Amino acid sequence: MPAETPTGASRCMECINHQWMRQRKKPWALSCRSWQSFFGFLPPLIIWLIYRERSALLDAQGRYALNWTFSFLIYAIVAWVLTFVLIGFLMYFALIIINLVVCIIAAVKANERIAWQYPLAIPFFKVEAPR
Repeated sequence: MPAETPTGASRCMECINHQWMRQRKKPWALSCRSWQSFFGFLPPLIIWLIYRERSALLDAQGRYALNWTFSFLIYAIVAWVLTFVLIGFLMYFALIIINLVVCIIAAVKANERIAWQYPLAIPFFKVEAPR
């Protein structure tokens, strides 16, 4: 029996389903970027582990977020070491401001479905450009 060609109604349902899936990815990409400024690496890690296979955009968002989170942790350790020379306090303050600013920018870009790479992030996870 030959395969049936999709009717107009089934094509319309496929289109609606595709749009629904695109809209469904948007909150997770936004959450991946915005929650990290308050809760550290756990929200991006959990979201990335769950959704990395489903979407190239969420895979890239999660990798960028984890790269920044681990880089921020390294910078914070360096600042802690430098507190013994009294310059670390200024570095802590600068790190907190930088973290808030880049997390806000990343959340806005994620809302626009753009995989934005953080400045000063060390690339621990290789990121392929989402299609």
